[in-house]
Amino acid sequence: ITPLKLSDQEVRLKAIAVGGKTVVTRKVTAGEIIRMELGFTDDLKDYVNPHEYNLYFLTADKKETSRIHLLVKEDGTFLVNDKVKGKF
Repeated sequence: ITPLKLSDQEVRLKAIAVGGKTVVTRKVTAGEIIRMELGFTDDLKDYVNPHEYNLYFLTADKKETSRIHLLVKEDGTFLVNDKVKGKF
């Protein structure tokens, strides 16, 4: 994930898998590459690993300002905020 533009208040990122497990939490700046290990594509499609993630951008006092929703469907379709972005 590479956030292209952040508001002045957004300083942190928190990524949470569908089961509630926190995957990534860190400081973030615009243009910075944020790597997330999601697992093998076959495991994502078979729902062995979490297949749905919410990325929250937070203020310094940890209030949510915006969200990105990632989803991999059983047929391999990859969606970002409910828009199809590709297929595995």
